[in-house]
Amino acid sequence: MGGHAGQHQTVTVKVTLKQFANVAVVTASVLLGMQNAAGLGHDFFTNKIVSLPGYVVFPNGFEGLVNATNRIAGYDVNSEAVFFFCGTAQDFTGFLEAYSHIPVADEHQLVLHDGIGEAKSPWATTGNHCDWKLYSAPKAWLEMHRLMEPATNSLAAVQAVARDHTNYVLVVHFWTGGRVNLDQVRIPPNVKVNKGE
Repeated sequence: MGGHAGQHQTVTVKVTLKQFANVAVVTASVLLGMQNAAGLGHDFFTNKIVSLPGYVVFPNGFEGLVNATNRIAGYDVNSEAVFFFCGTAQDFTGFLEAYSHIPVADEHQLVLHDGIGEAKSPWATTGNHCDWKLYSAPKAWLEMHRLMEPATNSLAAVQAVARDHTNYVLVVHFWTGGRVNLDQVRIPPNVKVNKGE
């Protein structure tokens, strides 16, 4: 009978550890959801160099791209950052050329939109005209949202993705109704052009 009690205690400990891991995943998911709802972010102003935290490893060339002199605004929310630019066809060609050399997670993308772009953070009430923008986020951050959905992955899988800060998603958005004529822009061959909504 004593042996059975010992076995029962071992099983109880294993169940308790499994329950703890489940609670940790759910807690992390709730905290991430609260972060997104709270919008933990700030603006990048035109006259200030974007200083990026030393503990995050950005792709080579990223800081030079976002600190271009024709950046008119920008913001970040949690791990996602957006930068807005104005300029000429020559400026945009140079931007795309530099962008095409930065390592990205999947592919280099240029998304075309109708109308005129607006440089505006989610919390701003008004914005300014912009010709293009750059969206950036670690792929790990985007993958964590999918991995944190109920019953899709283990805690170890979520932790492995969270540790990878070097695999970046960078997407350029351009508005065809603005001042830059796309016919005068040279698009590098490795940049895939898509039509946006």
